[in-house]
Amino acid sequence: MLAPLVVLWLSATEPLPEQRALVDTWAAARDTRARVATGLSEPLYDARAVEQIEAALENARAAGEAAPDELERAERLLLAHPELPQAAWLLAERYALAAHPSRVGDERAGEAWLDQARALEGGRAQPAGATRAPVAGPAGERSAPRVALALPRTRPRDELFVDGLLAGEPEVTAGPHHVRLVRGGQLVWAGWLVAAAEPGPPPQDPTRACSVLDWAGVEVHADGPHPAPGVSCPRWAAARPSALGGLDVSLCEASSCAAWQHLGPNPDSGAALVEPSAWPGWLTWALVGAGAAATASLVLWQSGAFERSEPSTEFVFTGPSAAAYRF
Repeated sequence: MLAPLVVLWLSATEPLPEQRALVDTWAAARDTRARVATGLSEPLYDARAVEQIEAALENARAAGEAAPDELERAERLLLAHPELPQAAWLLAERYALAAHPSRVGDERAGEAWLDQARALEGGRAQPAGATRAPVAGPAGERSAPRVALALPRTRPRDELFVDGLLAGEPEVTAGPHHVRLVRGGQLVWAGWLVAAAEPGPPPQDPTRACSVLDWAGVEVHADGPHPAPGVSCPRWAAARPSALGGLDVSLCEASSCAAWQHLGPNPDSGAALVEPSAWPGWLTWALVGAGAAATASLVLWQSGAFERSEPSTEFVFTGPSAAAYRF
């Protein structure tokens, strides 16, 4: 029984049946059985969830007594959908709305809500016409102690977002924070983590070896595919449609891939697999003949064989005619 070989399909469209046949023949020649993985990325989030959350926040702004219910509904949706890139800012808006004087009993309760909002999005700009209040700290907000946040481990080229921003420091203010790990434009992990003085263990990377997430971020170059460092799949292949027709394939080990190998027409048509270096003999002789004809034409042109002499004008005087003496 042939060993399976996962082949990553590097194209925006699904492979055609004849393209799959080429891959199968190429893999069988290496005592393997091809399993094509399209690698087509899925949407990072559901836009309908965003619409429901924004609708709940808008209802909370407009409604008085119903505001708490709408705010709680928005928070439940946000906690259930950490894949949203803007989840931290939307949850901060929920906290800011809860801190409105009309919805809290005292100033201390309102300030507690604002502290949670600041932890997620930082300080907000003052609205137009507002009186500037005295602040402490260069950022225009109250200073808060920084604590550690256990972040998921990343690979080179990965992007780690904390509260909607690229993570530069592992320390944040205490409380819940929104974390997203993105690799090659695909979401690897998302969730809400609580920052504390003694953080728990970091989340585990859910990437499985030889999966689409394992290859996320592979770059396609003229000399071959360039996977991102950290690929855990021990042996795999990549394939793409060729501009010359047929396919280009490359055999890879972890994050190292060989140069592209070109596969010719569909073997079902009776044609053999060809390499880019293969050159039909008839085409060589045709080009030689065309070159000889071009050389001969060049020699004749240089020698003037194709030049045509300019016509000369000859004037002959025969003297005055008889009509010239008539009066």
